[in-house]
Amino acid sequence: MEHEYLIDGQSNRVAIEKKANEVVAKIDGREYRVDIERCAEGLLSILVDGRSLLLHYARTLDGVHVGFRGKNYYLAYPGHDDSEADGTFDTAGSDGRITTPMPGKIVAVNVSEGDAVEAKQALLVVESMKMQNDVVSPVHGTVTKIHHAEGENVEFGDLLVEIEVAAEGE
Repeated sequence: MEHEYLIDGQSNRVAIEKKANEVVAKIDGREYRVDIERCAEGLLSILVDGRSLLLHYARTLDGVHVGFRGKNYYLAYPGHDDSEADGTFDTAGSDGRITTPMPGKIVAVNVSEGDAVEAKQALLVVESMKMQNDVVSPVHGTVTKIHHAEGENVEFGDLLVEIEVAAEGE
């Protein structure tokens, strides 16, 4: 699978190929042998050519935000025009349990318990590395529990909001 991404305005290409027990990443023509271990939601331990690295990531509706060595990168999903990236985070499956995609501080809670919500509706805002990111609902339903308030710090994978998922057709 091949991706194109921008760093400081420069376009770069990365191709990922799974071979037997390893992953080979080719970045701008240079090959790297990579072993990837998922430590927690949003946190990967990566062994690249014998060097261990930690990488933070958060999936959005349009691509993936990556935090690495103090810098933020954005990788758009293949075929997506990243000029339309909206920065919203879709952080849960269809079970209605929304977790934080990154460590940060909650700067706004946009819903209350008992509120009806639509898919892609912004539930709250998490500030991380001086960027404010909307955390959106992946489902239609009713907010049953809000686990954190404005001003609180959260870590990767912390449960933020629970939603009772609406039955199909509701």
